[in-house]
Parts: sequence; C-alpha cells; structure tokens
Amino acid sequence: VQDSEKLALASNLEMEIEINRLPRLSQYTKYITIDELINSGEELELLFISKEKIESMKNCQITCIGKTKKIYKKSKVVFNLGEKVYKPKSKGFLHFK
Repeated sequence: VQDSEKLALASNLEMEIEINRLPRLSQYTKYITIDELINSGEELELLFISKEKIESMKNCQITCIGKTKKIYKKSKVVFNLGEKVYKPKSKGFLHFK
C-alpha cells in the first residue's frame, strides 16, 4: 500500500489496482488476509508503471494488475476487489517517519 501511494504521488497519477489480478493470490490467501498480502513487503515483487503495455520481458513474468490516469487534484490509489472498492485497514510497517 505504501509503495503504491508513493509511486502515484511521484508520478502525479491516480492508480487503480485490481487485487484479483495479483499473481498467486489464491495461494497466499490460504494463509494470510488480503490486508497482510497487500501490506507485506516480503513478496519481492516489483511494482512499476509504463506508458505502453508490456507483454513480457526476457526471463521475467509481467502481470498487469491495474491502470493509471492523470489527475489534477490529488494523487491516490484505489484498490478493487471484484466489483467493490477495498479499503486496506493499514498501510503496513513504516520504516521511516
């Protein structure tokens, strides 16, 4: 959650992340909650944005998990779970304040 908010702010974008598109979601949610999943930092996944759709990279699986749009007021991140907006209960561990 924290990193997506930082990326949105730095890019002056609104991000919409589809939780159901996260790789291996069903494997993880057998053991941890959605909040723990999107707030951990232990998954070693890379979150990035691109102006163009990237289908694949050499030796690297790429999964589109959402979309962005330019904003003019305030950057934000919206998490969707199915047809509903999902509000994370926390933003994870804050390393620096």
